[in-house]
Amino acid sequence: MKIAVYLLAGSLLTGFTSGTGENDIDGIWMGYYRSNLIKEKVIVKFDASDKMEFYTGGVDERTRLEGTYRLLGDSVSFTYVTPEGEEYTMKGQINRRKNFVDGTWRTNEQSTGSFYLERQKVEERFAQP
Repeated sequence: MKIAVYLLAGSLLTGFTSGTGENDIDGIWMGYYRSNLIKEKVIVKFDASDKMEFYTGGVDERTRLEGTYRLLGDSVSFTYVTPEGEEYTMKGQINRRKNFVDGTWRTNEQSTGSFYLERQKVEERFAQP
């Protein structure tokens, strides 16, 4: 009887876990970052090797920047450097369902603002000519 209770309790506890592991943030996220003077649309692509691609405006090689990210619990921080040498650091909280992040950003010149990113559901399809 004790074994049946332990098995039932164990299955209930593992049945309610929603995480898929360390790569919960991997994928494409879209949103905005802003300050008092600017508001810019951004696209961020996180991958499994703690690398990220950051696009401002649209997806284009001219707007592409590479950086790194670190995931600690329900918070994420990522850093990238512009071609002009300005370093941006963004730190935010991931919601429980892991479908949006909001937080603040800072540059090495001490400019600050806020940002919001929402996870995108991307479906890849191939067409034959």
